[in-house]
Amino acid sequence: MPCLSTHAYYAKYNAKKHRGIVRSVQRWLGHAFKAPAKVKVSIICMKNVDDEPLYGITYKVGKDFIIKIEKHTSLMAVLGTLLHEYAHVRTWRSDSMVGDHGDEFYLELGRIERAWDELYETLLKDVK
Repeated sequence: MPCLSTHAYYAKYNAKKHRGIVRSVQRWLGHAFKAPAKVKVSIICMKNVDDEPLYGITYKVGKDFIIKIEKHTSLMAVLGTLLHEYAHVRTWRSDSMVGDHGDEFYLELGRIERAWDELYETLLKDVK
């Protein structure tokens, strides 16, 4: 995933500074890749699972989706996790599916990441 600068890549996620960026990316995802239902994103302190760090999780409540992302990481890791979890939203096929990483998921994640890379390159051109 490209980055604007080394600082942006390694910048620790800061809710006050970065909430607007995360919300803007969430809005872009909603416009570029229509979700089947409302999607709520929360950046929180997440617990490890079996001593492994958990960076994000998506689940469904009624018709809506909830994405939770670990906040103790970098801004770019939060955004990368958002793209990953949004691919889960787009490929969700049953009320009980959690964590499916099959072919359909990876194809969708690839589409989302390519569009993100193109957007990012466009933004970089505007910055130069």
